[in-house]
Amino acid sequence: MRAGIPVGLSLAMSDDQPASSSSRVEEKRAAVYGPFLEAARKDDFFGVQTYTRAIVAEKDVPPPKDAELTQTGWEFYPEALEHTVRYAAQKTGVPIVVTENGIAKDDDERRVEYVRRALSGVQRCLDDHVDVRGYIRDTQMRTVKSSPVPHTWATSRAATRCNRAAKRVALGMPPVCNRLYPPALDRAGDAAGRAARQAGFYGTLHGQPACRFSCASR
Repeated sequence: MRAGIPVGLSLAMSDDQPASSSSRVEEKRAAVYGPFLEAARKDDFFGVQTYTRAIVAEKDVPPPKDAELTQTGWEFYPEALEHTVRYAAQKTGVPIVVTENGIAKDDDERRVEYVRRALSGVQRCLDDHVDVRGYIRDTQMRTVKSSPVPHTWATSRAATRCNRAAKRVALGMPPVCNRLYPPALDRAGDAAGRAARQAGFYGTLHGQPACRFSCASR
C-alpha cells in the first residue's frame, strides 16, 4: 500500500430504532457494530453502508404493514442514512464517507425521491458540523460485476432494462476510487445527479480534493 493513502473500513448498518421501551436495540448495536466502530477510531475515515431502517424488539421485526417497500422487501426509508451517519460519527470520531446507499425500484421518480431525501439528511449532518467527506450511490453496475446475489439495483428490473437502472450520478468520494475525474468535470445528467450536486458537500479528505465519480450507462 502506498504511503499517505487514507485507510478506513466500511460497515453495513441499518438505522436501528426501538420497537418499544423493552427493545434490545442497544444490545444489537453493541454486538453487531460495536467492535468495528471501536476499531475504526484509529482509522482515517469510516464508511457507512445504509439502505433502510430496522425496528428492533427482541430481534428485528418486519416493516410496518402500511410501509412502502422496495423490490428487495426493505422499507423505503431514506432518512435512515442521516441517522447512521450521525451514529457512526459519534462512535468513531473520524470523518465519514457514505460508501453505499440506494434502493431497488422500477420507478425513476421514487429513486430520485430516495436520493433527494437521503442527501438532504446528509446536508443536515453537515449543517451540524458532522464531518462527512463523500457519498457513493450503489448502482447495478457495481452489483453485476461483484455480487453473486441480487442486490439493490440488480433487482430493480429485468435484465432487458438493466442499463436504464444504472443511473448517472455525480458523487463525492475519497481520493481512492475506480475512476477519477477532476472535480470540475461533471458527468451527471439526470435528476438524481442534480440532487447530488445540489447537496453541495464535495470536500476534501486529508487535504486532497474529493473526486467526482460517474456510474454511467450508455
